[in-house]
Amino acid sequence: MPVLVVDTDPQASVSKNFLGAAAVERLRPHESIAALFDARREPEADSLIHPTGIDNIRLLPASDYLEAYDLPRPQKLGDIAFALRDFLDEVLESFGLVLIDTPPAVSNLPAWSSLLAADYVVTPVTPEKNSSESVLDVKARIAAALEHGNPDLVDLGFLVNNMDRRRATHRAVEIKLRQLYGSQVFEAVVPSRVAYVEAPYQLMPITHLAPKSEEADLIRSVLDELIRRINAADALLGHQLAEAG
Repeated sequence: MPVLVVDTDPQASVSKNFLGAAAVERLRPHESIAALFDARREPEADSLIHPTGIDNIRLLPASDYLEAYDLPRPQKLGDIAFALRDFLDEVLESFGLVLIDTPPAVSNLPAWSSLLAADYVVTPVTPEKNSSESVLDVKARIAAALEHGNPDLVDLGFLVNNMDRRRATHRAVEIKLRQLYGSQVFEAVVPSRVAYVEAPYQLMPITHLAPKSEEADLIRSVLDELIRRINAADALLGHQLAEAG
């Protein structure tokens, strides 16, 4: 199943993890996602979508050029907010799955356009003060997307990421999240591991770099739960439509 990874973060971390920092720095404006937000350009999939070092994974990369479009109050920017959705509609039939990585700041255009383009949203939460306190802002942005352009968006919940169980503060934040949000928090947790830090230097996900490792198994458990949540959401929607009919 071909997968398209979309990077909407001006820092371009995911792009650098797949292509390398030097290759990302060489990208021209028409070769990165910035082209979607530039009214002077007619985006072309052949220029925007890049191969990676992994079969069946393609990348729509970010670059420094995206910083010019990291604009506040995106709801007031008109049709440009739907540029990513329109582009993905054109290329979707070539891919079985599209994964969109958003910037940590969810209030500007790149993240907003991602919410308008997505079918489902998962919010990673590092069990630390700033990340956990941003949860309410994220939920507000998701609610705004539902109301202003993407009424079918499904919130799949929160994923605790970079968890270090040796730290009392991390354990306390996880407990608090589960008390507040219950089943909205994934059962699976991504722990803090050296292997996850080292894998990007090899330009490969841990599931491909060390497929038999415990770290790879942990990521697969997250993916398994993600699929279960998607299937449950789809089944609920189907039931609701049947009742309405």
